[in-house]
Amino acid sequence: MITNKSSCFVYGAPGSFYARLFSRNSLHFVHSCYALHFLSKVPEKHVNDKGSVYITSSSPQSTYKAYLNQFQKDFTLFLRLRSEEIVSNGRMVLTFIGRNTLNSDPLYRDCCHFWTLLSKSLRDLVFEGHVSESKLDEFNMPFYDPNEQELEEVIRNEGSFEINDLEKHVFDLGLSNNNNEEDDYEAGYNEANCIRAVTEPMLVAHFGEDIIDILFDRYAHHVANHGSCRNKTSVTLVVSLTKK
Repeated sequence: MITNKSSCFVYGAPGSFYARLFSRNSLHFVHSCYALHFLSKVPEKHVNDKGSVYITSSSPQSTYKAYLNQFQKDFTLFLRLRSEEIVSNGRMVLTFIGRNTLNSDPLYRDCCHFWTLLSKSLRDLVFEGHVSESKLDEFNMPFYDPNEQELEEVIRNEGSFEINDLEKHVFDLGLSNNNNEEDDYEAGYNEANCIRAVTEPMLVAHFGEDIIDILFDRYAHHVANHGSCRNKTSVTLVVSLTKK
């Protein structure tokens, strides 16, 4: 039974989290859940990877550096803006999709990374004539999955917050640990629906609505086929911060 009767005021504000949203010194707690890995824009002046929507092992180092620089700019701005809105000793808890640091190669993304599978699904549509190759080559995700060190570096360099805790949790595609094809098929469609919910507006804006159903049908198929992949490069990073 809950007996604490302290008041709690919850407010939602429209707008980008890369802009000021709330009054100065008005917030005691901020929670961002699976949002800040999306950038304010696709990095400028980077080499587009043919047939891929994001960083791959074949990407040039300049692509990685362009995405990292954009993440550093965007996350630094987010921290500065929130520091103006949060009271002294106020808290933030931020949840990111991050990158596993076990592999030292910053370009490495494994075979079942969600953007790798999206790229593969779009290439299927190019092969089948639904999408032009040039249209695919022009599309890139405004996304960066930082590792722990990259996240800590931005927070410390910006300087407004103390890190209370930083946890890393394995991020799975949702596939069950069994060899049941029906379960893999269902898990594939569950994952496809999840990625569709996040990416559909961006994909429709670039490719149009007609390809969306067939695209995520292909995506579900690829997820199911990679059900045995356990070497996940993606993780969830959760950081707890206190304003200085």
